[in-house]
Amino acid sequence: MIALLGGLGAALFWALSTLCNSRSTRMVGAASSLAWIMTFGLVLGGGAVAIVRPVFHPSTADWWWLTAEGLGSAIGFLFILLALKVGKVSLAAPIVATEGAAAAVISIFFGEKVVAAVILGLAVIVIGVVLASTGEKSTSPLEAKARFETVLFAVLGAIIAGSSLYSTGQISADVAPLWRAMAPRVFGVVLIAVPLLVSRKLKLSKKALPLLAIAAVCELGGWISYAVGSTHSVAVAAVVSSQFAAIAAVAAFFVFKERLTRMQTVGVVCVIAGVTVVSLFSH
Repeated sequence: MIALLGGLGAALFWALSTLCNSRSTRMVGAASSLAWIMTFGLVLGGGAVAIVRPVFHPSTADWWWLTAEGLGSAIGFLFILLALKVGKVSLAAPIVATEGAAAAVISIFFGEKVVAAVILGLAVIVIGVVLASTGEKSTSPLEAKARFETVLFAVLGAIIAGSSLYSTGQISADVAPLWRAMAPRVFGVVLIAVPLLVSRKLKLSKKALPLLAIAAVCELGGWISYAVGSTHSVAVAAVVSSQFAAIAAVAAFFVFKERLTRMQTVGVVCVIAGVTVVSLFSH
């Protein structure tokens, strides 16, 4: 039950974060959105670390994996925000949710043995992404360009974020989950927020501020919720949390009046199904 609730909590948090990000990026841009989300997250996470004082005895290898995790998460998140800025939530979110599948592919590359169901799930995801990237023949060049960029940025974001997830899995138990959550936020602030602030290109508006704050809280809250759920069952927590894409897509249909073609809808369903299978059998 705890694994189910933890996964569901993560899915709800990340779905809300996705919806907020899709609006804030169009107000202040992807880079500024990332900078503020990571800054808010660093402050929140820092407060939690000060209160909880989690275990932190990293080895030399842990430091390398924390660096890889932080870089991958920050850069991957930037591409994800770019996808949400130029395209529809209902198209970008399901592709972004394949980051777990990307981590599985990296694991396979480095020799991890997986069951046939995972290979099948990965194949279904590829088919789904191809179908989701298609559109009506009557779409304008601008719509076609936006669709292509959405898929491209979402795929790149998922792959890079997937490498971050793989790196997280290599960190020893001597580094508590809360510290692992801090790494991406530290790199996001250092690599994105500080340069934007120094160059006076960091943007913020009154309308974007609450969206960015909510997104930051939800990103961190979702990660903690998943961490709690995964301590009882990684498979259940992973499968349920990955459904944030479906929740975000349905919410976007009602809130933003987004519409997809039949072919794109089939593609999105394939992606969600493939992600579910990979999450269920790769643990």
